[in-house]
Amino acid sequence: MEKYLSIHLTTPDSRNLISAEGIIAISMNSTSTVKIWYKDGKTITIELSAAMASNDDSIPYYLFNQIAKLQEGTISNSEMASTTNVLEIPTPLPNDKIWDATGNYITLTAITIA
Repeated sequence: MEKYLSIHLTTPDSRNLISAEGIIAISMNSTSTVKIWYKDGKTITIELSAAMASNDDSIPYYLFNQIAKLQEGTISNSEMASTTNVLEIPTPLPNDKIWDATGNYITLTAITIA
């Protein structure tokens, strides 16, 4: 069964579904974007509400860990959407260690698929 991330943008009502299958890498593309690479060559760029510190990889680590939990079936009910194949990624991000360079919460503002 295909698994998806439901990524909330800026507000909980604004969501985008992206596949959690075939991901080969997740990393900071710049201090204000995260890039996801797929086996088939597709990429997704997620824009952040503010710049992270230049050496901060907490968002890629958070997304990677959430995808791993989804694949392993170890996601809690509160993190799942109404079906067991969709994982909710809220905004602002829930991890208390994900802050921008000035100490504010980070929200995800846009997704570009290429």
